[in-house]
Amino acid sequence: MGSSPFTYAAFTMMAAQVVLVPLGKEMRDEHMLSWGGFGLALFFYIIIRLSRNILLRNSDG
Repeated sequence: MGSSPFTYAAFTMMAAQVVLVPLGKEMRDEHMLSWGGFGLALFFYIIIRLSRNILLRNSDG
């Protein structure tokens, strides 16, 4: 496995930070901000796992 998955993840997170960092500075409720971050991470985890399973199921190997 090369470095391309890590590069893709880094660019994706960099693009998300452009929106999320200024939004996080405006939030006053830190409790809601932490739960929102947890929920977003869980959402990304589910999407990545589903994508991986679909790719593995449809691969020739």
